[in-house]
Amino acid sequence: MAKSEIRVSVVLCTTFNSSLVERTVESIVNQEIDRRFVELILVINEKCSDVEIGFLDKYKGKFNIVVLKEKRLGLSRARNRGLNAARGEFVAFIDDDAIADRWWLENILKTFENADSRVACIGGKVLPIWESDRPRWLSDRMMTALSLVDEGDRAFCVRNGKSFLAGTNLVFRKSVLVKYSGFRADLGRVGNRLISNEENYIIECAIRDGYQVLYDPSVIVFHVVKKERLKKEWFYRRMFYQGISNGVMDSLILRKYPRFFLKRLFLTFFYLCLLTYLLFILFLPVVHSLIFTIKCHVLIPAGYIWFYFYKN
Repeated sequence: MAKSEIRVSVVLCTTFNSSLVERTVESIVNQEIDRRFVELILVINEKCSDVEIGFLDKYKGKFNIVVLKEKRLGLSRARNRGLNAARGEFVAFIDDDAIADRWWLENILKTFENADSRVACIGGKVLPIWESDRPRWLSDRMMTALSLVDEGDRAFCVRNGKSFLAGTNLVFRKSVLVKYSGFRADLGRVGNRLISNEENYIIECAIRDGYQVLYDPSVIVFHVVKKERLKKEWFYRRMFYQGISNGVMDSLILRKYPRFFLKRLFLTFFYLCLLTYLLFILFLPVVHSLIFTIKCHVLIPAGYIWFYFYKN
């Protein structure tokens, strides 16, 4: 396959902890798009065996699949390994517990073709596949904690911090990712550590530098919500780490854009005041979804302040 034919590289990182990897790969292989224009880069942990990737044999000669091994732990490092090997103009990312809509890649390319050259990134809907019943205490406002996204059926340009795009359904121009040296290793999942924002950091930098980021409702991925994540304790931990992640990202943005200092100072002061008045909520029993939602959102500034005072 000629190098110039590849238009989009799909990077899928996995440690094979998910039993859905084969379904994820199948959803990419069965895309409604000319296969000459697509490559799938599967980045696996060094400890993964040939037996675990044996299912790929059935695609030999039918689909362009590259398998890479990454020694170092961390989602950002794995994604950067895939990025460095990508031959496409666009690099799309999907998780190993997600399933792409059949028109996912076709719609991505259509959007980029019709968009301004300043568009650096496109994200879309991430719809749930529930492994077990959704708990009554889980409100719609908490869906982003599960990497679920549904911002409606109209496309729009994302502004700084105004909308959420999930890393399991994002595609970047490769040139933009290279400009920012890929994903930062101090952000992103490492083992059981729930640090995030590796994509958000690049999105924030891109917007500040004059690029555009789009939400496109036709770019759809289905994400499996595992039953072990549907526990209050998981959400509390997830939201506290979100606060830490926000603190890390803001520190990095401050180094790159010094004018961000006043916003950082305001956020820190605001979060301190918020915690002073709302800390008691953490000790209330969850008798309504609203109380659970508020408790989770109080944990974000708690994580932010913890990072600010203990890690800076």
